Amino acid sequence: MRPLDRLAAVARAQQKVLGLTTIVLALLLIARLTLRSLGGTLPASFDWCVLVCGSYGGADFLDNLILFIPLGIGLRLAGVPSLAAWIGAALLSGSIETAQYYVITGRDSSLGDLVANSTGAAVGIALANARRRLLAPIGADARRAALAAAVAVALLAAGVQWLSRPRLPRTEYWVQIAARLPQFAPFRGAVLDPVINGTPARAGRLDLPASAALRQSLIDGTARLSATIVPDTTNVDFAPVLSVFDRRRVEIVVFGCRDRSLLERVHTRAAAIRLHPMTLDAAAADPCRAGDTTAIEARPGAAGDVALRVSRAGTVAAITVPAVGVWLGWELLIPFAGPWARHRALVTLLSMAALFAMLGYPIGRAWLDDRDPRWILLAAVTTVGALAIIPWAAGTLPAPRAVWLVSASALVIAWTLAQWRIDRP
Repeated sequence: MRPLDRLAAVARAQQKVLGLTTIVLALLLIARLTLRSLGGTLPASFDWCVLVCGSYGGADFLDNLILFIPLGIGLRLAGVPSLAAWIGAALLSGSIETAQYYVITGRDSSLGDLVANSTGAAVGIALANARRRLLAPIGADARRAALAAAVAVALLAAGVQWLSRPRLPRTEYWVQIAARLPQFAPFRGAVLDPVINGTPARAGRLDLPASAALRQSLIDGTARLSATIVPDTTNVDFAPVLSVFDRRRVEIVVFGCRDRSLLERVHTRAAAIRLHPMTLDAAAADPCRAGDTTAIEARPGAAGDVALRVSRAGTVAAITVPAVGVWLGWELLIPFAGPWARHRALVTLLSMAALFAMLGYPIGRAWLDDRDPRWILLAAVTTVGALAIIPWAAGTLPAPRAVWLVSASALVIAWTLAQWRIDRP
């Protein structure tokens, strides 16, 4: 028996230990994300909404579903029967929702969370049941898995690009200048001479014609928003400088500072299915440095990008921040705040490594089966398509260099691991 085959035999023998370890880690993660008080009060009532509940209900549902997948996998690997594993996970979810309703302040307790958690556990159980076919596909199974992975990556890249396009409601808009809003940090400093489309901006309601004109300029890519900012301190979290909301307090366009970066986000198609907005980060221009007086002009583009002109101390810098792509798709599920914002680059690279590892492994198994060079071509075309061709078709720039490097490395490493001749028992 070859060394790698012996290693696989040992792994199968230790399956129960692996399952128990996965259960412990999954429970610790679940407890960390669901049982910590967020302050405030207990919920006034149990929310019977099932799917897209609240402003980011779609993201919350998917997050809760994903959270319970490892638990389902661990229970099955540990030898728990499928039905018993699912019932146990559902009972755990029900206990969490009960605790959030009666004990843990600042949390929402809903039927949707219970459904999402139970569904996630069922997905994890199904994945564990199909583990041999997923980890060591051969023949037709390997070819189908390779094609499915390539199609999934392409569809995900196209979907993220489509969801990031501006989509603005037809209603009255309100202008906010350095507003103190519950979902953001307060901007500490001065905002001078704010202007929207050549007209001095004042905080308050825009009438319907002015709202319609602003909406159309944002769609066409002809909008111009400018102001002079003087930050007193460094803003650790996203602090709005100039923003526009609709009558339901939904973000239309928001510009603000975090650290030294100017951030921008526009209401997009993702809002229709209650996902989080994606944020453009103009770190290169360093426009939000504490103590500096900086004049900023922003021109949101029709493709979701933004062009900036930054003037400070007699120097002028002009940059274009490209629209987001699949590499920032994780922001649709996770709010751009707190540690997620501070470690954005790391989270982005890790998410791309995971995505392209899931592409490289099944394609590598298909290559191992028949040594057909077309599998190499499929891997290359899918990678270039997701990181360059699809963004180009959407009118924006390709992925950053670091994303290319990490994605290609993950694909090659996963491809190499797939060459291990581990036969399905």
